[in-house]
Amino acid sequence: MIDLSISIVNCDNRDLLAGCLDSIYQTVQRACYEILVVDNGSTDGSADMMRTRFPAIQMIENEERLGYAASHNRALRRCQGRYLLVLNDDMLVLIGAIDTMVAFMDAHPDAGMVGCRLLNPDRSLQPSCRAFPNLWIMFCRSLYLDKLFPRNRWFGADYLSGWGHDAMRKVDVIKGCCMLVRREVVDQVGLLDERFFMYYEETDWCYRTLQHGWKVYFTPDAQVIHFGEQSTGRQSARMALIQRQSLLWYFRKHHGGVAASIVRLLSILEISLRLAYWAFTLPLRRRQAYASHKIGLYWTTLRWLLTGRPATAW
Repeated sequence: MIDLSISIVNCDNRDLLAGCLDSIYQTVQRACYEILVVDNGSTDGSADMMRTRFPAIQMIENEERLGYAASHNRALRRCQGRYLLVLNDDMLVLIGAIDTMVAFMDAHPDAGMVGCRLLNPDRSLQPSCRAFPNLWIMFCRSLYLDKLFPRNRWFGADYLSGWGHDAMRKVDVIKGCCMLVRREVVDQVGLLDERFFMYYEETDWCYRTLQHGWKVYFTPDAQVIHFGEQSTGRQSARMALIQRQSLLWYFRKHHGGVAASIVRLLSILEISLRLAYWAFTLPLRRRQAYASHKIGLYWTTLRWLLTGRPATAW
């Protein structure tokens, strides 16, 4: 049986995708694996590159752009491995990372999922674990308490402030750009919830995994480089709306309509404060074009929070 199935979704990231695939081939030495790439309606020649450079890799082409969860699910339904690795296309896998994650799962039969240490391109730490969202965390975020007191364990609970991602531990949520999942977990809890177009789909998956008695782990012994926001950053206003939409759906799904309504109000407070800050400081800023972009982003998000009009385009 195949040890590992690797699912990658690509959207107009041809060069980064090629680098990601090369890094997998160069660094995985022990695990027997297969790779499935879902091309999500790319227009940059990604599919042609795949057919030319990586003809042995299974490629699934979406005729129209689907959400992140729906795209991964198309690959996950075909996977044959004992473990399933959900991986972004903007990753560089470092030596031993994937083999280490597979070995970790073999050694921890209670582990339903495991995440690894993420690095920025300059090799600085990129936080990859967080607590499940709750009303206290949303309150701290709305008043910027997590920013004002980033090392405080109470105000910075969202991203586990004060922890250097330097030791193995059980966590609530691991970042969805690189998460290894046991097949039995998928059989029990199901695939990614496609009602999350993008963002918080991994949070929901981790939540369901823990509900079924499995553990979610982080190990620092496996490291990958994550470039980040290579697809979503090109449409930041749209992505900001989708992120808020997914957050509200997460609360509605797991905590009910009242909690979701409270989170909407806290989000309105948070975005209003951000909008006011950028608007009042605009005349003092050197990069006024960037500041104007931020103002437009927050105004669009605030308007959506007040009206509830959905945003679903990638």
